[in-house]
Amino acid sequence: MKFEPSGRAGGGGAINSTEIYLLKNKVEEIARSFGTSTLPVVKFTFDTEENFWSKYYDLIVKIRSTKDEKGNLLYFPFNSKTYKFPESMDNIVEMWHTIQSS
Repeated sequence: MKFEPSGRAGGGGAINSTEIYLLKNKVEEIARSFGTSTLPVVKFTFDTEENFWSKYYDLIVKIRSTKDEKGNLLYFPFNSKTYKFPESMDNIVEMWHTIQSS
């Protein structure tokens, strides 16, 4: 990603993906300050939007379409005015994917 659109969590903007290496450098610097002889392993994963959708397409279709006995979407908090269909639920699945990948 080179750019993130604005959303509920922030104003969005340009992304410099190489800045993630600042984290690795800082973790190693802190470990050295404790006199650690073995540095912690810091790894970064990369995924694509296409890979995400191929992995979770069926789940997202289920979330977007399964209804309860009253006809309300079962997995969508339709009474919550801050949630937008289907973006909010898609974002939650993406968040779970990110956490699981970590």
